[in-house]
Formats: sequence, C-alpha cells, structure tokens
Amino acid sequence: MKLLTTLLVIFTLLAGHVVDGQNCAGTPCLCQRRSDSMVTVIDCSNRGLTEIPDFQERFSGVLELLDFSGNELVTFDTSKLGFNFIGVSRIDLIDLSNNRLTSIVTGFAIPNVSPSYDKLNISGNNFDAFPSKAIPLEFARVDLVIDISNNQLTSLDSHFIADNANLGIPTLTFIARNNLIETVHIMAFANARINELHLDLRDNKLTNISQEFYFPISTNREFNLSGNPWNCDCNFRWILQSDYKEISQRAPPLCDNPAPLRNKELFDLRPDDFVCFPVPTTEAGERFGYYQR
Repeated sequence: MKLLTTLLVIFTLLAGHVVDGQNCAGTPCLCQRRSDSMVTVIDCSNRGLTEIPDFQERFSGVLELLDFSGNELVTFDTSKLGFNFIGVSRIDLIDLSNNRLTSIVTGFAIPNVSPSYDKLNISGNNFDAFPSKAIPLEFARVDLVIDISNNQLTSLDSHFIADNANLGIPTLTFIARNNLIETVHIMAFANARINELHLDLRDNKLTNISQEFYFPISTNREFNLSGNPWNCDCNFRWILQSDYKEISQRAPPLCDNPAPLRNKELFDLRPDDFVCFPVPTTEAGERFGYYQR
C-alpha cells in the first residue's frame, strides 16, 4: 500500500509541473501545468483554495484553460496573476465555476494579457449582480462567451454589459440560466456594438419584456426564453408582431398567466388571446379596473 501511494504521488508530479506548493486544508495545493509546444493548461480546480495562489513560474504562448473551478473562492483578484502571465498571448477559457464568489476585486482584465479571455465561466457562484468590470474596453473586436448561470441575479441593469460606447463585440454569447431575474432594463445591452447576440435567459422569473427593449445593432440574434412565468395578457400582445418569434424558437416560451393560457406556447397564440381580465376594486365609487401585472 505504501509503495502504491508513493507511485501515485510520483505520477501526479510527473503529470504536470507543480505551480504552487502552499498548503490548503492541510494538504499541498498542486496547481498543475500541462502543456505542449503550442497550448498550456493550468489546473487549480477542486483544491479547497480560498484565494489565488502565488504562482512560482511564468507562462507564455496560448493558455487554453485557467481552471479555478470547484474551490472556496469568495473574491477574485487578477492582480495576483499579472507578473506571471507577461508572455501569454491569449487565454481561451477562465473557469471560476462552483466557487462562492460574490465580488471581483479588479475585474477580469489580466495585466499584460490583451485580450484577457475568450470565454468566462462564473456559473454556480453567489453573484447577485453582474460584475461591473467583467468586460473591459480591451475586449473590442473579440468574440466572447460568458456563463453566469446558477447565481442570484435578480435583474440585468442598464448598460450592464459595457460602460464604454467604443466597445465592439463581433459575437456575444451571454448565458444567465437559472437565476432569479425578474427584469431586464430596456437599455441593458445599449452602449455596446454587438454584431451577433446569443442570449440565454431560461429558467428565471421573467413575466414580461418591455416593447421598448433596445436591441444592439445585430444582424444575427438568438434568444432562449423558456422556463419563465410569462404573463400573456394585453400588455404582452405586441410580442407577436416583433422579431422575438423568429429568434426564440429553439425552446418556445410558455405562458404561465392568465390561467386559461397556462402552459400554452406563447407564439402559437393569436393577438386576441392576449387580454387583460377585469378585476373589481374595493374602494367605493371606482369602476372596474384591469389586471395588469
């Protein structure tokens, strides 16, 4: 048994270079580097990390994956990565999924690496708002995939995707499944030039979308809106005359209210199906109002 244990340790060390040897939970944190002549993977996943380790070597070339998934990180500070990543030309994927993240200290712009990443996975954390600096200006002209599913987001606020009108993104795939999103601001995707938008808002708490919602200048759009409790009353009738019907067909959204339309496919309805039911008021002298959610 002792020999087997020794062989396993040797195999682990040979499988990748030890990037860091600090202790976490009483055992060595072995962030390993696996690489060939062109591509490098840094694996720090499932090691009980509570902070970004101090890397003991520099990296160069293309970094295919920087993996911190499955740890206990509460904050993420990219300033600890900068010096060691001077020679990196591109990072394909930063994986921070399944931690306990609530904040980003310095944003995701890694010093000396431009752009910082192509894909960012921050799903399965404790964010209640989208990190404001997740997409820095340096990302202009880069295709981006961002997955913030399985968090605690309640809204997508005005200009949340960018704070600079010069930010141009050829293709943005934004995945926010299984949050608590009730509202999407009409200017959520304003102030950014997006040529192709893929938006996944499945399994949230959306009941309506404003008719004034601002579409980024985009020739190709795909929205996934199923799994939300859509309120198919007179205020939502406009959606039948919109572009949503053409861009939401992969997983057709279903009505949740009013009761006669429950579980019916939204885009199978006719305009006269979208009605506001009269409800009595309790104040004397007032006539019947209309139920508007």
